[in-house]
Amino acid sequence: MTFRSRVDKRMVVFITVVMMSVVSLAGDTLLFSASTLWEWLPFIFLFVVAALCFWMLMTVKYVITEQQLNVQAGLIKSTIPYQKITRIERFRGLGYTSGGYKLHLVGDGFEIYYSNGWFGSVRISPQQDEQFLKEIRRHLSNDSIDL
Repeated sequence: MTFRSRVDKRMVVFITVVMMSVVSLAGDTLLFSASTLWEWLPFIFLFVVAALCFWMLMTVKYVITEQQLNVQAGLIKSTIPYQKITRIERFRGLGYTSGGYKLHLVGDGFEIYYSNGWFGSVRISPQQDEQFLKEIRRHLSNDSIDL
């Protein structure tokens, strides 16, 4: 079952405006000074990075399969087997100083702690909170959901 991320429209607009501003300022500066392809490479690089960031923002999803939870955003994909999940907690706030990595676009959701991987936890914000919890509870054999 696939769950899309909830999206805070203000955050997406802010990020889009910042990315477009950086790209347009760089392009505006280069428009009057760049004459060779090598001088345009920084602008092309900025444009590609901005496009990748926007793509990642728009494609955040959480897929519950029979064996694992897949968390995806653009090129980023994390596979978390159910037996490796140690606990699930609710969070409030964006949590820039907390551990783990964030694949959520709003200020509240779930933090999933797991024993494999580099970060040890991931923050997500599915659109249907209760349905997500119901579905993931079906696959967990222990009492790791602490809500």
